[in-house]
Amino acid sequence: MPTTAGSHPVRWTLSVLCTLAAIVLATATVALSWFSSTIVDKGHFGDAAADVVTDQNFRDELSNHVTDDVMASDTVKGFLGDGSASGLLSGPKNALRATAQGVVHSAVSNTVNSDEFRSVWADTADATHDANFGSSPSSTLVLDASPFYDEINNRVHDVLHVDLGLNQGDHRVALEQKTNDQGEGETASRLHKAQHMTSAAPVLGTLAGLLALAAGVIAPRGKLLMVAMASAGAALLTWASMSLLGNRFNDSLADVAGTGGLISQHLGRALTENIQPWTLTTLGIGLGLAVILVILQVLTGPRGDTKHVF
Repeated sequence: MPTTAGSHPVRWTLSVLCTLAAIVLATATVALSWFSSTIVDKGHFGDAAADVVTDQNFRDELSNHVTDDVMASDTVKGFLGDGSASGLLSGPKNALRATAQGVVHSAVSNTVNSDEFRSVWADTADATHDANFGSSPSSTLVLDASPFYDEINNRVHDVLHVDLGLNQGDHRVALEQKTNDQGEGETASRLHKAQHMTSAAPVLGTLAGLLALAAGVIAPRGKLLMVAMASAGAALLTWASMSLLGNRFNDSLADVAGTGGLISQHLGRALTENIQPWTLTTLGIGLGLAVILVILQVLTGPRGDTKHVF
């Protein structure tokens, strides 16, 4: 007669615990591997940023946002006001501001749609990566648009012969708020911890495999089934957790307003775009391996034990 679970409670308990631990560690391994190759890797980060500028709608939106930023600068308002002037000279002054806005928009649009913009955009992506994952990372998740605004300032100066001062200081846009004055922002803290853990991915993967095998060895019967459960469970948990985290990350960026918000939202979607292929590949491998192990269990197990497999 087949051995029942009640005959070996300790062995079954240990086997289940090993299976659950293997599922968690395997999921962490895949997630850290994705994070290392997609986010921490500066080359891939830059490639994802390069894909963003191929979207004409994004470039048009960016031109409108930057034009608004320029017209709201202290330099422009000092010369032309804020567009709400009243009185005897209000008409000509507001008309002059509207004309200047058209000229600025044309200069910004020409910049965004120029061939040189790709290199400026690449520098912006590199500066953003360094700001978040460099030797002195920011305590909050930020977008460093300094190279971008330097170029805009130069282009507008060439057209209007006015220095707007956009190249002064840094243009780090905080994409989150700190939880307190001493610590890090919640997202930045999680990203930095994940960055430090990426080197442990091979070790975690090895432990996950050993625990899955241990679960099979310890189990009184259905040994291959325990490994199959670990494989299927890890695949399903990876698919669910990574998809959820990717959606939550993009949702958090959706609350950021202005030019920084526009850039970060498009960049965030570009960076997380390959989550679906990663998770679907993991799901296919995990479930496929589980099916193979179940078949092997049926073929190699006692004939009378087949119904217990299913």
